[in-house]
Amino acid sequence: MPSKEFVDELTPRDVFPLFESIRKSLSYYFATHVIQHPTLRSAYLSCSCGVFITYRDQKGNVRGCMGLLDTDRPLMYAAIDSAIAAAVDDPRYERIIIDDVVGISIEMTLIKGITEISGNFDDARAQFVPGMHGLYAESGVKAGVLLPRDIADLGLDFDGALRKVRAKAGITSASADAKYYMFPARVFVQTGLGTDVMDITKAPAQKQPQDKRAKKQKPQPSKKGFLSFLAGDSK
Repeated sequence: MPSKEFVDELTPRDVFPLFESIRKSLSYYFATHVIQHPTLRSAYLSCSCGVFITYRDQKGNVRGCMGLLDTDRPLMYAAIDSAIAAAVDDPRYERIIIDDVVGISIEMTLIKGITEISGNFDDARAQFVPGMHGLYAESGVKAGVLLPRDIADLGLDFDGALRKVRAKAGITSASADAKYYMFPARVFVQTGLGTDVMDITKAPAQKQPQDKRAKKQKPQPSKKGFLSFLAGDSK
């Protein structure tokens, strides 16, 4: 499998042209029913990795989500194919139309690699970071994927995410041939045409070294602030 290290190096500025190309390709597809791929000159976007495209309306409701866990196609092409499929082929949601192109929120999940979970899940449970890792389950022809954003929005830990992805796949813990996989991902979002791209990937918490000599401080008040697979949750 080709290295996916380039995914870690991507910045919102690197992927901004791809988000704009997705919107242009959507408009072109709605007008012609032909998929138009971009001709972007980018070493990063010419590399390959799995990608999922999720659409959300202004209230945050999912309008479509499809993609590939892995592919050897350049990212700039795989993202467009996934974007068109999520717009018109996801049977769980109302189809995207040309009037949605400007204002729809586009979420791009880039898969850095996928690893089979073996044993009793202890290692995977210890490595799992909600919002950064996703899960995939399969048993025979049944399969389901749960993206990092889904897991974070639902407030799930590893075991909760495992139960959820089993339910999506329609399998149980007793399924003898069931296989499970975990994948790290980067997640980028653009809320509308021309708006800045944001990196919403959940970073793993960093443990701060404790200084035993430091005096205890009073707690401060917190500040409130702001293949093709189907993904997302149908309501």
